[in-house]
Amino acid sequence: MRPPKLYVDFGGLLEQVAAARNFRLAEFACKCCGLILWTVHLPVLIVRAQAFRDLVAAPVRITSGGRCERHNREIGGVSNSLHTLSAAIDVQVIGRTPKELAPLALKVGFVEVIPEGDVNDRAASNGWLHMGVIAGTR
Repeated sequence: MRPPKLYVDFGGLLEQVAAARNFRLAEFACKCCGLILWTVHLPVLIVRAQAFRDLVAAPVRITSGGRCERHNREIGGVSNSLHTLSAAIDVQVIGRTPKELAPLALKVGFVEVIPEGDVNDRAASNGWLHMGVIAGTR
């Protein structure tokens, strides 16, 4: 059984709050409503995202962070998506393909690592890497 969900609204401050050295908390928020789903997975996700950024030694763009249930449905996400638990992010790094990034994500402790879209895309326009801190579904 899943624990109850606690969404946190930081209002206009979300863009200003640093989650880690290279990430703002807003990057982990739902793209449609701006809310942060606060779960036990979120701190782990943030720490591993920063470790990944440090290892890659290049800017990491989070294209999808946490998702509310409505947004997950609207974009066609699976019903039990790790994004709805704040346990996964999708990322792009210009100059690196999702296939090249996958081993680095595993090295820093991501458990579910799935290159998606155009997995050979170096321009970071049509390919991305899904990275989850727990095993499950995307």
